Amino acid sequence: MMGKLNYPFKILLSTHLMYMVGFHQCFVIESKWDSIVDFIVDSLKLGNKMVSFNEIFIYGFNSGSKKFLIGDNLSDGKYVQTECTLEEIVQGYNAIKVNNHFFLNIHLLSKKEEEEYTLNLPQIIMSIENYLNSVIALDVSFKEKTLFGQNAILFSVDKIIKDENKLIDKRAFLLFLEHKKLMLSRINYLIHENGLKCKHVLESYENIVRRFEIIKNRTLKYNVTKNQKLLFRIRDQILDGLYEEKFILDEMMKLISK
Repeated sequence: MMGKLNYPFKILLSTHLMYMVGFHQCFVIESKWDSIVDFIVDSLKLGNKMVSFNEIFIYGFNSGSKKFLIGDNLSDGKYVQTECTLEEIVQGYNAIKVNNHFFLNIHLLSKKEEEEYTLNLPQIIMSIENYLNSVIALDVSFKEKTLFGQNAILFSVDKIIKDENKLIDKRAFLLFLEHKKLMLSRINYLIHENGLKCKHVLESYENIVRRFEIIKNRTLKYNVTKNQKLLFRIRDQILDGLYEEKFILDEMMKLISK
């Protein structure tokens, strides 16, 4: 069973701020542009969008106010669209100190000329399996020890539980909730655009979204009350939610495979 997928962007460039030729470091941006700001402005003029350092999405430039239009999880972890000054971009660029190519990549995106694409169902199944089994992602490279999938969520929650005397950083729980909402949207797409017969899966996954909404709200309550019992209740709810999610996604993969 195949369907059509409208995916509007293609990756034009994926490059470290410098690339390697033999054993020589060649600075791509600095060799052509006077500053990172000039590079971004020129890229936008060519019709590109950009995912840059610290994963900020830069999609426009206001020539009047001299500010970039950006999207990121900047409102206590909530994804918002806002503006930032040229100076803030430069400061962010110069603040990068990590020796890790993944965090230093810049991806330029432009709109694809095609309008419809074949939906790759085997790839969707593999992605879900990798998430559930916490398989290392092949499209990113970290030098640091890194966790993926459901194990990353569990590790984050356990770390928070151990820091009983600190306030919970709600950004992580907003990210977990955002992930569940995106998953729900993808399931809904498969049903309405690809004809997948799994409406019961959609309804079950709506419950997962509600679970993680409640969990996020409980983290806010903990930061006010400091009730230690809430910490363990939050962890138990995360475990139950991930177990239920695995059951639902396993069912969906069976339906996709038919």
